[in-house]
Amino acid sequence: MKRWCLYPFISAPIPFQMAFDEILFRQINRNTLPAALRFYVSSEPWISTGVSDPIWKAYNSSPTDPAASVRKDFSQSSVVGRTGSPGSPYVLLSGVKICRRITGGGQVLHGKDLIFSLVTGYDQDDAFQSVKASYVKIHEAVKSGLEGLGRRPRFWGSQAHAARSHVCFRFPVSTDLVVGRKKVAGGAQKRSRFGFLHQESLHLPHTTNYQSLAAAVRRGFETVFQVEFQSEDLDPKILKQAE
Repeated sequence: MKRWCLYPFISAPIPFQMAFDEILFRQINRNTLPAALRFYVSSEPWISTGVSDPIWKAYNSSPTDPAASVRKDFSQSSVVGRTGSPGSPYVLLSGVKICRRITGGGQVLHGKDLIFSLVTGYDQDDAFQSVKASYVKIHEAVKSGLEGLGRRPRFWGSQAHAARSHVCFRFPVSTDLVVGRKKVAGGAQKRSRFGFLHQESLHLPHTTNYQSLAAAVRRGFETVFQVEFQSEDLDPKILKQAE
């Protein structure tokens, strides 16, 4: 049975968490890290968004007041909506700070979600060779974990909406998990020649014990991928780099 590393649960601002994941991804590229899973939460409200999100064009176009450009971009975009609606422009209406990920995907509001990252080489599972197959199998592990908590998630599948939005949780895609008609799990990846980073956000209503949720999802990974997890200590050098 394969062994994957499991890093300690961390609560910290999203820029630190994104930097930590990027460091692990670089280690995979240098072949100095086996597959590793870690769970974390944002210690305060933040938005993370994919590296190719058009919002960064507006951000970079105004070096004197980039935030003004971001607010202007949101106000003119299709995501403008009422506060609390699926398409709410989080930055415009709430003033939440925004951070760029190295993975793709749209804007995700953090602070009331559990996030996990999987950093792995392609040789750890046949499904990892394909982007779609990797999403499906990772979400099978998440689904298994949620079922262990009495939830009833399912794949959105053929009901996938043709519309797209820069807000990640607005429209599910076929490999996303939903409970009822609400998307509860959405992920994004960064790939290289040697392996990939998968980042996932879990938004489950009425969930406050994120460590218990993390333990359940970890068990889902153990079942679906047939792996054992070995606890990995936090390297002070990595923490310093991320900071």
